[in-house]
Amino acid sequence: RGDSLYGNWGPAVHLPIFTGGALSANYLAKDEQTLLAILEYEQGVRDAVAETLISLSETIEVNERYEANKRREQDAAQFEALVIARQKNNLATTQDRIRSAIEKYRARDEKLKMEAYLFRALLDVIRSVGGNYHE
Repeated sequence: RGDSLYGNWGPAVHLPIFTGGALSANYLAKDEQTLLAILEYEQGVRDAVAETLISLSETIEVNERYEANKRREQDAAQFEALVIARQKNNLATTQDRIRSAIEKYRARDEKLKMEAYLFRALLDVIRSVGGNYHE
């Protein structure tokens, strides 16, 4: 722009003498935004850690139930084998054998349910630690 005292011979110089307050306000606003972003990030980290801990504790609980059902299935299978052996020696009835088979299959069904719950709990742990698993 050519509004200097010398006409169009040189550029005009405009100093922002009275904009110091505006610059300071802009800096403070950016500083507050940065602090807010940091606080939001830290809250997100705390939430993620809490979610991970909850998922891990649920996984531990489901795993204990799975192991108990696994033992129950093994015990039922052993009991069924014993009933079959007793039936061969005429010491158990067909009804006893059917009951033992039913118990074995119930135990197996419960174990399979626990396997599914355990798989789901493990996926929740992976998702909570950022494993990019989405339903």
